[in-house]
Amino acid sequence: MCGVIGLPVGIISLIKRDKKEISYAVSSYEIIKPGLNKKLPFSILYNKNKVENLSVSKIAIWNSGNQMLNMDDFVDGKQISIIWNNNICILESSLLSETDADNKCSLKQVDNKLLVSFDYLSPKDGIVIQIYHDKNFSDFSVAAKIKGGKRVKQSYNEKFNSYDAEFVKRNEKIQFFYKLYF
Repeated sequence: MCGVIGLPVGIISLIKRDKKEISYAVSSYEIIKPGLNKKLPFSILYNKNKVENLSVSKIAIWNSGNQMLNMDDFVDGKQISIIWNNNICILESSLLSETDADNKCSLKQVDNKLLVSFDYLSPKDGIVIQIYHDKNFSDFSVAAKIKGGKRVKQSYNEKFNSYDAEFVKRNEKIQFFYKLYF
């Protein structure tokens, strides 16, 4: 009798335990391939230089745990950062969407990092960041260290779209978050 009752209770307690966790997904799309710019009737300039390669990457970051996250939950100097290779030139980065505007998310670029700050992130709250860059590949990763929490978890690289952010908040399963399509 104890075993029959204890097994479901043990499984439920493992599933329901408190956890602080951040997850992310990256999707990139090449807009202009090398050599194509010569065939176009227009040219794209960045700082008065012709852009031969242009890609856009979208990075979705969300609280995949079941505890609210504050900036105080991160180790000093190890807040959420988007990191890329030094050979990628970032042309522009912006916050494309967020599930809750009250989170007050903001971005700040420092060298080859994009620092993400916010007031709080409730469970399943997240943001989508759009980055225009000059290479046809994406070498972006997200790093952070949560006090007493898990490592940052990368989800599958699937195409996603920012207008589905409200759909994510209504659903309990985080797998829907990386179903956002371009």
